[in-house]
Amino acid sequence: MAHMRYGEPERGVAAHSHPSHHRSMRRRFVGFLGLAVSGVAGAFQLPDLSGSSATVFSAQEEAAVGRAAMREIRERDPSYWDDPALAEYLTGLTQQLAAGLTGRLDLPVFTAFLLKDWTINAFALPGGYLGFHAGLIAATESEAELAAVAAHEVAHVAQHHIAQMLEQQKGASLWVLGSLIIAALAARSGTGQLPEAAAAAGSAAAAQQQLAFSRAFERDADRVGLDLLARAGFAPEGAVRFFGRLLNATRLGETGFPPYLRTHPLTIERIADLDNRIQSGEFRARFGSAGKEALDPWGFAFVRGTVLAERGTAGEALAQARAAAQDPVGQVWRVRAALRAGERAAAKEWLVRFVQQWPEGRWRALWEAEAWRALGNLAEALAVLRRALSAQPESLALRAAAVRTAIAAGEREWAWQQAREGVERYPKRDLAWRLLGEVAAARGDQAWQHRAQGERFALDERWQAALDQFEKARLARREDDIWVAEVQARANRMREAIRAEQRERGRSVR
Repeated sequence: MAHMRYGEPERGVAAHSHPSHHRSMRRRFVGFLGLAVSGVAGAFQLPDLSGSSATVFSAQEEAAVGRAAMREIRERDPSYWDDPALAEYLTGLTQQLAAGLTGRLDLPVFTAFLLKDWTINAFALPGGYLGFHAGLIAATESEAELAAVAAHEVAHVAQHHIAQMLEQQKGASLWVLGSLIIAALAARSGTGQLPEAAAAAGSAAAAQQQLAFSRAFERDADRVGLDLLARAGFAPEGAVRFFGRLLNATRLGETGFPPYLRTHPLTIERIADLDNRIQSGEFRARFGSAGKEALDPWGFAFVRGTVLAERGTAGEALAQARAAAQDPVGQVWRVRAALRAGERAAAKEWLVRFVQQWPEGRWRALWEAEAWRALGNLAEALAVLRRALSAQPESLALRAAAVRTAIAAGEREWAWQQAREGVERYPKRDLAWRLLGEVAAARGDQAWQHRAQGERFALDERWQAALDQFEKARLARREDDIWVAEVQARANRMREAIRAEQRERGRSVR
């Protein structure tokens, strides 16, 4: 999983990790590396960048590596936080920042995800996948601060830093890429040191060289990220404030040492460079001086309050929430922490009092509906979500909450209609097909269950697995000629993809 961490490649060990867990995860990831490098069926195919003509790591190759890395995180990383609402906010934020990369045709569609890891970190994968640790979000005090980190990671992807790094190492490129994949997976699970992980892949020296390259890349990402932050309308001072506060707190021993400060510290000079750029006449002339601390304050409050309510034990989260300010972040924090602690009466009292202070929209609806559902009032939760989804049908997070609540309430036909509309709107989104599969399972429709799972595998380019599911879907409804024709067409497409992959594999072997 070639990646860039915020500041530098991560070497941190999560505070809650256990040594036996580290050893088992390390063995698993070493096995994954062998699978990736050997090209065993079912693994993604790593591009061979060692030839004299291999001077460019293509967008397609970056996307393939990123998809495979994301699959490993979703399926193997226990801290992966599978929450559509949190992912929708973070993805929207990164896409808003990436919109400032005008005139670029080589950029991926950015997708963000969250990890329930309380270290302060964020990282970028090839293909536009950005990961955020819950600890990072908890440490930010404004949306501008969070956006500053996101902009930096967007810049890493946009500047193709990983591809440049590999190109400079040419003959070792394949192994370097493998080293970075295993290092990222090992570090992500808390297994420890990047050099140790790279050594397991036979490329410790190359990994050390990579660390030297990343100094220049970090400064480049600082520069591009700051421009993106200002271009999106955020106050660029958020970057200086957050990084300066974090560095100062670390020096004073107020926080644990953030992973991205361990190998190559975020220096005072880099923070000063950011501040000097912001104060320069050229920067002010380009962007003005009226950036905002938040462009989506309710979305930020929803996400940060949700994250804070999950930190520590249930009792600790509730005690901290009670002591916090009753601003929008604190309101979400209080209600969610009370629900987590089983304090239903307090949660209901706070919900009724606070929710009226929020404007109508998806963040209020998602927060309110989830609380009502946890309180056992499915009818009220579904009513809230119906109204919100009618106003914002483009929100897949709202649709997911509405569909799942409808299933729980026994409203399966309405859930089916909404799920079908979801795949029509977003045929290339895994969540849309997952929702359809969930409703199909609730309705006892095995044919659609298999078809939805097949589409999910196809999105992940797992052609054989997708073909198997489409064949099962066809057999489950063989008497329906139209159905059979549709599913057969999808099965044939999978066969074509499998043959194309085999041909490509044969060429690479020769």
